[in-house]
Amino acid sequence: MKSNTHQGIVVKVTDTKISLLCQDGNFKNIPRSGSEMPQIGEHYTYVEKNIIPMKGTKSLALVAVLFLMIAGYFMRSFMIEENSYLFALDINPSIEIYTNEDLQVTKVDFLNEEGHVIADSLENSKQDINVILEEVVASAVNKNYLSKSEKGMINLTVVSLIDSNHLNTKELQETLDRSLKDNSISADVIVDNGSKQLVEESREENLSINKMQLYKDLKDKGLGADELREKSIASIKKEYNHKTNDQKDIDKNEEKEEEKQQVKKAREDAREKVKEKREEEKELEKEKRDAVKEAREEKRELEKEELEAAKEARKEKKELEKEKREEAKELEEEAREAAKDKHEEGEESGEKAKEAAKEEREKQRELDKEAHEDDEDKEDNDNDEDEYED
Repeated sequence: MKSNTHQGIVVKVTDTKISLLCQDGNFKNIPRSGSEMPQIGEHYTYVEKNIIPMKGTKSLALVAVLFLMIAGYFMRSFMIEENSYLFALDINPSIEIYTNEDLQVTKVDFLNEEGHVIADSLENSKQDINVILEEVVASAVNKNYLSKSEKGMINLTVVSLIDSNHLNTKELQETLDRSLKDNSISADVIVDNGSKQLVEESREENLSINKMQLYKDLKDKGLGADELREKSIASIKKEYNHKTNDQKDIDKNEEKEEEKQQVKKAREDAREKVKEKREEEKELEKEKRDAVKEAREEKRELEKEELEAAKEARKEKKELEKEKREEAKELEEEAREAAKDKHEEGEESGEKAKEAAKEEREKQRELDKEAHEDDEDKEDNDNDEDEYED
């Protein structure tokens, strides 16, 4: 023997059959025993046992398989026609409304006592989904699940059971808004599309589809499934909004404190920068003073060097002048010595000249004397001659 296992969500229960929405998106009809009564939305597992036919019964088995295929096809077509969409509605009453492809309601299930009250109040549940939604709102107002004294909340999630295409929720939103307005009720309305996986998860956690979505949204913030089962979505959201607001206040205070610390730090940084700037200015002023002082020192040193140089120059000049005077004195002395020598030479020359002149004069006198004597001799001769002649 071989066995096949079928797992899925119970979407319909009859006297003899259980219809499952399997994980692959297909529907499977399985036989129901008299003792079994699974709930709609329950996760169900069925083990099918197949007997391997003998050779003599091959044709009969083939006919049976063909029959089952045809029957399955027509049953699937019937199931698709019966339940094409699931509308999960949470006010505090939690109900699930199934429709066909034309959005005609095929079935209304309740998930809690309040939902049971609403489902029982519907006079004719086999109507268009928009009509049923209007009746649900009116019944919720009548049963005081929605009141004028307190703002309410309506969550509607639409799940396509035949494919993954989402339904346009605009008309549903308008229907709920209009119905609330007609009943003078103020409420937040949230309409969205969901998935078959969300349906499976909600069945596993024993939560409505909308609560399951809220659980997934708030699980990280500490929301537990048990808390969701006991409270309405509106009260949970209100509570967590308060927590969120408190957290926002805390965050805001922390932001203010952080901003305050940032301002304080900015001021301290500014003061530190001012201090650093002043220190820099002081350092620059000190450097400037040191530079001025150094310049003055250099100037004084330069002036000192210039004075020393001038003094040295004057000293050198004096030395030079002294040397010149000494040299001039020596030259003058040499000149005097030369003049003296020249004078002495002149005097000696004069003496010699005098001696020469004296000698010349002596010679002249000798000559004159000799001439005179000659003249006298001549005169004597003349006289003698005259005397002779006479």
